[in-house]
Amino acid sequence: MPNFIRFTDNFAIKQIDASAEERDFYNQQALAGNTTHPLRVHVAATHAGRLTRNKGLYLPDKMRAGVSTWTVPFAKPILVHHDSYNDPVGRVFAANYVDLSISFKDELKKGKFSSQITDSTVDAFIQGILSKKATLDFVDRLVNDLVISTDPTYEGLGYIELIIDVTDPTAIQKILDKRYLTGSVGASTDSATCSICQQDWAGDEGPCDHKLGEMHDGKLCFLVAGNLQYEEWSFVNKPADTLSKVIEINNSAGQDFIQVGNSGTLPEVALIFDNYTEEAGRMSEVKDEAKPSTTETKNPVETQKDEIKKEETVQEDIVKVFFGESYDELVGDDPAGRHYVEMLYSLVELAQNEDEKKLATKIVMDAKLSSAARKKMSTSTFCKPGERKYPVPDCSHAKSAMAYAKKYNESSSVVACIRRKAARLGCPFDGKSKDSFDVGQFLPDYFDSFEDSELQQMFHGLLHVMEERGLKVENSSAEAELSVLKDEKVALEAKVVNLEQTNTGLVQDVDHLNDALATSQSAVKQAKVEKLIDLKRLACEEVDVDKITTEFASKSLEDCSTVLDDYTKRVDLTVIIGKLKSGLANNPSGEVEDPTLKQDNSVRHTTSETSVEQLKTIYEQYIYVRMRNGQVAADAWLDNLKKQGIIPIESPFKTLETDQS
Repeated sequence: MPNFIRFTDNFAIKQIDASAEERDFYNQQALAGNTTHPLRVHVAATHAGRLTRNKGLYLPDKMRAGVSTWTVPFAKPILVHHDSYNDPVGRVFAANYVDLSISFKDELKKGKFSSQITDSTVDAFIQGILSKKATLDFVDRLVNDLVISTDPTYEGLGYIELIIDVTDPTAIQKILDKRYLTGSVGASTDSATCSICQQDWAGDEGPCDHKLGEMHDGKLCFLVAGNLQYEEWSFVNKPADTLSKVIEINNSAGQDFIQVGNSGTLPEVALIFDNYTEEAGRMSEVKDEAKPSTTETKNPVETQKDEIKKEETVQEDIVKVFFGESYDELVGDDPAGRHYVEMLYSLVELAQNEDEKKLATKIVMDAKLSSAARKKMSTSTFCKPGERKYPVPDCSHAKSAMAYAKKYNESSSVVACIRRKAARLGCPFDGKSKDSFDVGQFLPDYFDSFEDSELQQMFHGLLHVMEERGLKVENSSAEAELSVLKDEKVALEAKVVNLEQTNTGLVQDVDHLNDALATSQSAVKQAKVEKLIDLKRLACEEVDVDKITTEFASKSLEDCSTVLDDYTKRVDLTVIIGKLKSGLANNPSGEVEDPTLKQDNSVRHTTSETSVEQLKTIYEQYIYVRMRNGQVAADAWLDNLKKQGIIPIESPFKTLETDQS
């Protein structure tokens, strides 16, 4: 069985000044035996990620997890010098963990500390998802490498804010006259790990030989606490946490009367109770004659109103502490904002033990919706649509709404609305499943919560299901509506058929166009191949027709154009044209017979072979005709030479190509 180690962490409360008037008020209360005005103090009790003077360090995730132990299963006592044998001077009213890691990461980005740590590592450390070794390495860097243990501006990675109610008159006076200014938390932990050797002092081996506060190889020895169980808070004389401070002081009725800032200087203090005036945003001094008489007897109705107001103020404080920084975002400027957060919190209030409270807290935190998000919700989502109260968009809200409605004895119509919405969402509710809800819920008031468009969709869907199941509607108007819907259905089905046929024709047209486009692109590509071959021949380059054709076949039309354009830029057409027009490349002697004229198609055969020089001349004339009059005219002129037997019928320029190669 593991051992447990008790930590006592002294901390300082920021010194405040109380006037004689303030002390007189509490003296009068004490002399009159009046205990209805406890002193409510907000305290930054203990910090995480910051080394205390007794060489202890608390992890943020462990501190956050231990917050609930201040009030569960009972409110922890406020003691003096950890004396648990005398009566407490007060009790913890509420506790909350405040995260300071954002400020720490901002300082890291500024390069304030000597060693850099990434934001992701800081976040993982805050959430407690690092391994044990990585966690201890982090705190080692935090204390030894970042040089923050001596930095007076470093406030830690988070702290626990306690709201304590001090009811003992003597303790109240000692707080006001500065005798009670420092304090210490009493807590137990299931592990205390040495920063040097990482031995757990609460384990079976017990403490190691290292001494707290000593240096070992340049590293300071300190203890890292594990899970925390907070037991009490005491006023003591020797503080250890030098940055802890009083944040705010109130009386039990909720009037703020001391506001302590974050600056190093102490503010002036003015106690303000039931009567005060406001001018230019500040509270003025209260005149003696304006003070309420301590012996005045109030009307019972007024007393009851005061008690209700007091209860509402207390409830608001509890809810604020629970939601922390997200409270303002949840309430916003929504008139029903406070009602919403209190509704969510009511589910936590129902928790019977710590496990139930943790589960309820997770449900509430996962389900919470900001004021802006609620404004976007349909009116039909609320069970009090006129006031936009009791939203039920999901099962978590349904549970919270029912808990709050029962707590304040809401009307049966609101309760019934919550049940109906829960059933529609399929939520297990009050031990019932969706299938076990009474069919009687589908009365007219049930459908009143839906908008017109939703009712229309619901009606059409219902008729469709009833038609499939062969169910009859007794109401004649409904039957007529069903008949009309059937006709509309037939008409729509016919339109669908026509659209499908039209779509088929369009698809076929597209296919034809694609085929035509492919054919056209193929012809254009072939023309580019032929042009490239001609240019190469004119440039007296070796021509491999098959190779060029194969290469172009695998290229896109755009790539073929690019190849042709690039080659054209490299060929000097002016030189080629000049060559064609000079020497043997000029027009044949005399006039070239127009090949388009009527020719004698009778074939004549020559018995003599055409020389290479003659073929060159014919080939140059052929190219000239093709460039001047086009491919058709050039081919016709060449066919005429073949028929006359001037050039061979098959491969007339083969000899020329062989000679060139």
